Amino acid sequence: MRKNNSIFSKIFMLATLFGAMIIPSGGCGDKDTEKDNTSGALDRTYTVNRGDLTLGVTVSGTVNARKKYLLRLEANMSTKLLWIIDENTHVKEGDVIARFDSEDLKNKINDLSVEVDNLEKELDVMLQDQTIQESTGAESMRTAHDRLDQALDALRKYRRYELRSSRDDLDTKIQDAEVALSKAKTDYNDYLTQLSSSSSSDANEQAKQEQQLSSLQTAITNAEKTLESAESARKVFLRYDNPTKMKSLNNEVEQAKLNLEKVQVQVNSQRVQKQREIDNMRTRIRRQKETLAQQQSYLPMMEMTAPVDGIVLYGNPDERWNRNEIKLGMDIYRGMVLMTIPDMRNLIVDFDLPEMYRSAVSVGNNVIITPDSLQGVKFSGKLDHVATMPVNEVFWDPDSPKVYKSKVEMDSQDKQLVNGMSVQLDIVTGVIPNTLFVPVEAVFENEDKFFVYLKSFSGPEERIVTIGRSNDAFVEITSGLEEGDVVYLYRPFQSKEGEK
Repeated sequence: MRKNNSIFSKIFMLATLFGAMIIPSGGCGDKDTEKDNTSGALDRTYTVNRGDLTLGVTVSGTVNARKKYLLRLEANMSTKLLWIIDENTHVKEGDVIARFDSEDLKNKINDLSVEVDNLEKELDVMLQDQTIQESTGAESMRTAHDRLDQALDALRKYRRYELRSSRDDLDTKIQDAEVALSKAKTDYNDYLTQLSSSSSSDANEQAKQEQQLSSLQTAITNAEKTLESAESARKVFLRYDNPTKMKSLNNEVEQAKLNLEKVQVQVNSQRVQKQREIDNMRTRIRRQKETLAQQQSYLPMMEMTAPVDGIVLYGNPDERWNRNEIKLGMDIYRGMVLMTIPDMRNLIVDFDLPEMYRSAVSVGNNVIITPDSLQGVKFSGKLDHVATMPVNEVFWDPDSPKVYKSKVEMDSQDKQLVNGMSVQLDIVTGVIPNTLFVPVEAVFENEDKFFVYLKSFSGPEERIVTIGRSNDAFVEITSGLEEGDVVYLYRPFQSKEGEK
């Protein structure tokens, strides 16, 4: 049995691969309508023409504002929603669109103000204590310095005066003893000389002479003892008394120095400790004032105003799966998107580009934009962005198809376009210049060969053709047809050998 099926399925596959798009930009031939003598039906035919065949990718997208103002509670706190403007209301910049409960905030501000006042009073007391402490410390330092000065003065006086005076007194005593000893010896020797020059036999006289000699000898002995005592006193002074006195005076100086250092450390430690306490208190006051100022800055945030003219949408329309129901009395926390106002002055189209089409498109490709809700209206644009990495079409389903998040920049803005509108995007990926093409319904497939039905005087003629690329409407014919040939847009009713 001979297979003779339409190539609609094959062309559809090609159209899916390359993307189905628009009518060729060149002349598109004429459809002739005439009576067929055998069928009695109106013939649908197409005159083969040469022109530019446009190729592309067709996807669905959504119109979005390039910039959307996501309105959140900016205050770092939680509160409750007291009032909110109705959704889809058109507002002007500066209009109040929501109010929040500020009672707890006002109470907190009052408590912080009282706490700041109390801390500043504590600081005043600490500063007064510091003044007293500085005065007491200064007095302790003066006393310690005076003690050291006295010890140093005592040491200096001893070295300069007492030591010299004592040493001179001892030296004088030794000199006096030496003089006395010398005189005693001289007197003794002189008396001996006198005795030797005179002799006396008188016993009384002799007794007197012996007594005188004994007296002179005693004087020598006493003078020697006095000298010895003076010399001994000098030795004791130099070896013991003076070092002991010097050691005592030096110890007093050292003790005075140590005491001064101790007082200095104590005073400095107290000063540092007190200053640390004051600095800590000032830090507490500064932080409390910062907190107070921060809380006070939240008061204007209890009224939310529109940053631009636009239409109010509740929540974040781009996160429909994660939107909270907006109702009065609900808890509001920082960062929670309460409303969105799209900037309708700059619209783009967001779409998911299937992974299979990524290599077919490039940033800068021309795009035809057809809104689903505006019949017969088209807009133009350019492919502005294609994500670097693909993601799952359904983010929570790893088995879902991969897509590239992409954007189309519109060539012009139109008030007919609104945020969230669904559109069809025809991305022009290429143009085959000056080529022959026929409608996809004119081409049929038979055993992996493609053919058309050529209109001739003898009736429909089956003609094998070679096809090239295609869009959703037309197929490029690379061989088998010539410009001006007329082909049927259906399979004519005629019998062929082997056909059933």
